[in-house]
Amino acid sequence: TGKVKIEEVSSSDEDTSADAYTRASVLQHAGAGIIAGSAHSSLALAFQSASFLYTNGMNRRAMSSLSSISLWSTHYALHHATAHAILFSSYEWSKRLTTNRGENNSYSNIASIAVAGGIAGQLQHIASHYTEFWLRVSDGTILKDRPLLSNAKFFHPGPSLRSTVLAFPPSAIGFVAFEYGKGFSTSEE
Repeated sequence: TGKVKIEEVSSSDEDTSADAYTRASVLQHAGAGIIAGSAHSSLALAFQSASFLYTNGMNRRAMSSLSSISLWSTHYALHHATAHAILFSSYEWSKRLTTNRGENNSYSNIASIAVAGGIAGQLQHIASHYTEFWLRVSDGTILKDRPLLSNAKFFHPGPSLRSTVLAFPPSAIGFVAFEYGKGFSTSEE
Protein backbone atom coordinates (compact mmCIF):
# COMPACT_ATOMS: atom_id res chain seq x y z
CA THR A 1 0.00 0.00 0.00
CA GLY A 2 2.95 2.29 -0.42
CA LYS A 3 4.04 2.22 3.24
CA VAL A 4 7.75 1.96 3.89
CA LYS A 5 8.91 0.48 7.17
CA ILE A 6 12.24 1.80 8.41
CA GLU A 7 14.01 -0.29 11.03
CA GLU A 8 16.76 1.05 13.24
CA VAL A 9 20.09 -0.67 13.20
CA SER A 10 21.36 -1.26 16.72
CA SER A 11 24.42 -2.78 18.28
CA SER A 12 24.19 -6.34 19.55
CA ASP A 13 24.29 -5.31 23.22
CA GLU A 14 21.18 -3.10 22.99
CA ASP A 15 17.73 -4.37 23.86
CA THR A 16 16.00 -4.12 20.48
CA SER A 17 12.60 -5.00 21.95
CA ALA A 18 12.63 -1.85 24.12
CA ASP A 19 11.17 1.44 22.93
CA ALA A 20 13.20 4.57 22.23
CA TYR A 21 12.42 6.00 25.68
CA THR A 22 13.84 2.92 27.39
CA ARG A 23 16.92 2.81 25.18
CA ALA A 24 17.79 6.41 26.07
CA SER A 25 20.38 6.84 28.81
CA VAL A 26 19.44 8.11 32.27
CA LEU A 27 21.46 11.25 31.44
CA GLN A 28 19.27 11.79 28.36
CA HIS A 29 16.21 11.50 30.60
CA ALA A 30 17.72 14.14 32.90
CA GLY A 31 18.24 16.38 29.84
CA ALA A 32 14.62 15.87 28.82
CA GLY A 33 13.64 16.82 32.37
CA ILE A 34 15.65 20.02 32.16
CA ILE A 35 13.85 20.92 28.94
CA ALA A 36 10.45 20.02 30.42
CA GLY A 37 11.13 22.00 33.61
CA SER A 38 12.28 25.00 31.59
CA ALA A 39 9.13 24.83 29.46
CA HIS A 40 7.02 24.51 32.60
CA SER A 41 8.56 27.60 34.19
CA SER A 42 8.45 29.62 30.95
CA LEU A 43 4.76 28.91 30.41
CA ALA A 44 3.96 29.63 34.06
CA LEU A 45 5.87 32.91 33.86
CA ALA A 46 4.06 33.90 30.66
CA PHE A 47 0.65 33.24 32.23
CA GLN A 48 1.62 35.03 35.46
CA SER A 49 2.95 38.04 33.54
CA ALA A 50 -0.18 38.24 31.37
CA SER A 51 -2.37 38.00 34.47
CA PHE A 52 -0.28 40.68 36.19
CA LEU A 53 -0.58 43.04 33.21
CA TYR A 54 -4.30 42.38 32.89
CA THR A 55 -4.83 43.17 36.59
CA ASN A 56 -2.46 46.15 36.90
CA GLY A 57 -2.39 47.65 33.43
CA MET A 58 0.70 48.90 31.64
CA ASN A 59 1.57 51.91 33.77
CA ARG A 60 5.10 52.80 34.87
CA ARG A 61 4.77 51.37 38.39
CA ALA A 62 3.37 48.07 37.09
CA MET A 63 6.14 47.77 34.50
CA SER A 64 8.88 48.30 37.12
CA SER A 65 7.32 45.51 39.21
CA LEU A 66 7.14 43.31 36.15
CA SER A 67 10.83 43.85 35.40
CA SER A 68 11.76 42.37 38.77
CA ILE A 69 9.95 39.18 37.77
CA SER A 70 12.78 38.46 35.31
CA LEU A 71 15.26 37.89 38.18
CA TRP A 72 12.70 35.68 39.91
CA SER A 73 12.08 33.78 36.66
CA THR A 74 15.73 32.68 36.46
CA HIS A 75 15.47 31.14 39.92
CA TYR A 76 12.06 29.68 39.09
CA ALA A 77 13.45 28.10 35.89
CA LEU A 78 16.41 26.59 37.77
CA HIS A 79 14.03 25.23 40.40
CA HIS A 80 11.75 23.54 37.85
CA ALA A 81 14.57 22.34 35.58
CA THR A 82 16.25 20.65 38.55
CA ALA A 83 13.02 19.10 39.82
CA HIS A 84 12.01 17.74 36.41
CA ALA A 85 15.51 16.41 35.68
CA ILE A 86 15.39 14.49 38.96
CA LEU A 87 11.85 13.27 38.25
CA PHE A 88 12.61 11.96 34.76
CA SER A 89 16.03 10.46 35.46
CA SER A 90 15.11 8.87 38.80
CA TYR A 91 11.98 7.36 37.25
CA GLU A 92 13.96 5.76 34.44
CA TRP A 93 16.69 4.59 36.82
CA SER A 94 14.14 3.12 39.26
CA LYS A 95 12.20 1.52 36.42
CA ARG A 96 15.33 -0.17 35.11
CA LEU A 97 16.00 -1.59 38.57
CA THR A 98 12.47 -2.86 39.15
CA THR A 99 11.10 -4.05 35.80
CA ASN A 100 11.92 -6.93 33.49
CA ARG A 101 13.72 -5.51 30.45
CA GLY A 102 11.74 -5.88 27.26
CA GLU A 103 8.42 -6.17 29.10
CA ASN A 104 7.93 -2.54 30.07
CA ASN A 105 4.26 -2.46 29.11
CA SER A 106 3.24 -5.94 30.27
CA TYR A 107 0.70 -6.22 33.07
CA SER A 108 3.28 -8.11 35.16
CA ASN A 109 5.28 -4.89 35.42
CA ILE A 110 2.48 -2.50 36.42
CA ALA A 111 3.44 -2.62 40.11
CA SER A 112 7.12 -2.09 39.28
CA ILE A 113 6.29 0.90 37.09
CA ALA A 114 4.08 2.34 39.84
CA VAL A 115 6.82 1.88 42.45
CA ALA A 116 9.42 3.49 40.16
CA GLY A 117 7.06 6.40 39.44
CA GLY A 118 6.21 6.86 43.11
CA ILE A 119 9.86 6.85 44.14
CA ALA A 120 10.64 9.40 41.41
CA GLY A 121 7.79 11.61 42.63
CA GLN A 122 9.10 11.48 46.17
CA LEU A 123 12.65 12.32 45.08
CA GLN A 124 11.32 15.24 43.03
CA HIS A 125 9.29 16.42 46.03
CA ILE A 126 12.35 16.38 48.29
CA ALA A 127 14.52 18.12 45.68
CA SER A 128 11.84 20.75 45.08
CA HIS A 129 11.64 21.45 48.78
CA TYR A 130 15.35 22.21 48.99
CA THR A 131 15.62 24.14 45.70
CA GLU A 132 12.68 26.33 46.74
CA PHE A 133 14.59 27.22 49.89
CA TRP A 134 18.04 27.61 48.33
CA LEU A 135 16.81 29.58 45.33
CA ARG A 136 14.23 31.52 47.40
CA VAL A 137 11.49 30.80 44.90
CA SER A 138 8.62 30.93 47.37
CA ASP A 139 9.67 33.19 50.25
CA GLY A 140 9.34 36.56 48.54
CA THR A 141 12.93 37.65 49.27
CA ILE A 142 14.16 37.03 45.76
CA LEU A 143 13.40 40.60 44.75
CA LYS A 144 15.86 41.89 47.33
CA ASP A 145 19.55 42.14 46.51
CA ARG A 146 20.72 38.91 48.11
CA PRO A 147 22.95 36.64 46.03
CA LEU A 148 21.73 33.34 44.63
CA LEU A 149 22.05 30.49 47.14
CA SER A 150 22.54 32.88 50.06
CA ASN A 151 20.14 30.69 52.07
CA ALA A 152 22.09 27.52 51.28
CA LYS A 153 22.44 25.57 54.49
CA PHE A 154 23.25 21.91 54.60
CA PHE A 155 20.92 21.17 57.52
CA HIS A 156 17.72 22.84 56.37
CA PRO A 157 14.64 21.02 57.70
CA GLY A 158 13.36 18.60 55.08
CA PRO A 159 9.81 18.23 53.86
CA SER A 160 7.39 16.54 56.21
CA LEU A 161 7.05 12.78 56.11
CA ARG A 162 3.36 13.21 55.33
CA SER A 163 3.98 15.40 52.28
CA THR A 164 6.70 13.03 51.04
CA VAL A 165 4.43 9.99 51.42
CA LEU A 166 1.60 11.86 49.67
CA ALA A 167 3.90 12.60 46.71
CA PHE A 168 3.98 8.86 45.89
CA PRO A 169 0.43 8.08 44.62
CA PRO A 170 -0.04 10.82 41.99
CA SER A 171 3.40 10.24 40.54
CA ALA A 172 2.91 6.46 40.52
CA ILE A 173 -0.41 6.85 38.69
CA GLY A 174 1.06 9.42 36.32
CA PHE A 175 3.94 7.20 35.26
CA VAL A 176 1.72 4.12 34.85
CA ALA A 177 -0.48 6.25 32.58
CA PHE A 178 2.64 7.51 30.77
CA GLU A 179 3.92 3.97 30.12
CA TYR A 180 0.60 2.66 28.89
CA GLY A 181 -0.16 5.81 26.91
CA LYS A 182 3.26 5.49 25.34
CA GLY A 183 2.33 1.94 24.36
CA PHE A 184 -0.84 3.14 22.66
CA SER A 185 0.92 5.88 20.75
CA THR A 186 3.78 3.69 19.55
CA SER A 187 1.93 0.44 18.84
CA GLU A 188 2.02 -0.83 15.31
CA GLU A 189 -1.19 -1.76 13.55
